[in-house]
Amino acid sequence: MIRDGSNPRPAGPATATLLLAVALLVTGGAGGAVLAGCTSDTGRPPPGSSSSAGPSGTPSSAGSPAPWSVATPGTTGPHTPGDGGTSGSVPRADGPASQTDADASRDGVDPSIAALPLTARVKPVPKGPVGSTKVTVSDGVWLISRPVGSPGSYAELLHLDSAGRRVLRSYPFPRLAPRWVLVTPQAVYCGRAGDAETPDTMICRVDRATGDLRVLVSADLKEEASFTEAELSGRPGTWIVDDRNFAADFGNVPEAGTELTFRSGAARLRLSPDTLGVLGS
Repeated sequence: MIRDGSNPRPAGPATATLLLAVALLVTGGAGGAVLAGCTSDTGRPPPGSSSSAGPSGTPSSAGSPAPWSVATPGTTGPHTPGDGGTSGSVPRADGPASQTDADASRDGVDPSIAALPLTARVKPVPKGPVGSTKVTVSDGVWLISRPVGSPGSYAELLHLDSAGRRVLRSYPFPRLAPRWVLVTPQAVYCGRAGDAETPDTMICRVDRATGDLRVLVSADLKEEASFTEAELSGRPGTWIVDDRNFAADFGNVPEAGTELTFRSGAARLRLSPDTLGVLGS
């Protein structure tokens, strides 16, 4: 409309054609074309638009933070393995799964971790002030690994073939990540001291002939263990909780012989190398 109050001139054919074209673009007619950022007559966002609306019509976030997850190869989908976790998800990873579903079920490994390719699954934890986190022996490689995307409270003891290209067995330790590994002719041992996130100490034993796992969990930074045997009963192997707080530190690698002997200064603790039972100090 003309702002001075005079009557506008009738629209000519060219002007009418232009107005019709604009109307088609705005309303989504003539093949559904929609101006970028506009909403079509169906009420749906235009194709290619990344915005979404909640029930009240206000935009809602399309990517709110998810709990920590290990995604299957080629995805970033959330899946929470075991206990504990931090926010975030793993990068996209390509390649064959590091374990079959049957082997993962046998070992108690979360499917999302078993689905990771070997390059993302085998990530040796850094060597601490004592002991080692990787040992190569005649029957393959034993190492403590933290898969890509896992929180610091999670680690697994892996038994790989001699070439380090196949997972033979896995022993997962959610919220009880071991810090060292020791291999003897009869068994493989791993252990940890308590920390701020998980105050319990732990020592594990894997029989090299049978693959059987036995674990002793005890108090360390608190008067009693934070775990109960009921909480650990669903994990593969035999788990024992001892509420005593020993002066010797399971974060140190023991002397292995007819006994396992842990030393921390003047403190000493002797365990059975077969059952992990306490023999004395």
